[in-house]
Amino acid sequence: MDKLRREAWRWGVMDISREDAEGMSDRAVFRASVLDNINRTIKDITGAAMTDAEAKRIIPTQPNLEVSGPEFTALLDEVEGKVADFRDRRLYMLSRGLIGDAHDFRSEGAPISLQAFLDRKNARGKALAQQLRAQNPDASDEQIREAVFQQLDAELQSGADW
Repeated sequence: MDKLRREAWRWGVMDISREDAEGMSDRAVFRASVLDNINRTIKDITGAAMTDAEAKRIIPTQPNLEVSGPEFTALLDEVEGKVADFRDRRLYMLSRGLIGDAHDFRSEGAPISLQAFLDRKNARGKALAQQLRAQNPDASDEQIREAVFQQLDAELQSGADW
């Protein structure tokens, strides 16, 4: 539904179809979810209300309502990847006894920085890929990649040393 029709409906000048009403409801829920995510992210990053300068720096890095659909998807993919990295680092530290509180999500003061963890994970992934390629010379790149992901996941959970 275009903006003019939405405004006409809002002012009671025009009726809308059930499909349009459901679409508006879905969009409102989506909009609220996006704004809630931005607010939570800002609070997690700053710990409090943020300045205008911080807002200008942080908001463009998050999926937000000011970007196009493809940009939103790209930002969302980036955020999901970062969340997965932080989750994996936390699991790595928990499974090795480096932190004791399963609910501690803070980055500062962590025994291993995110970058150090990612460096270790990437080095282990490359070593696994070489090993698997030598053992399975006919395997496709996709099969090797999937086997590496599965092995890394198992090692993260088991506390294997790397």
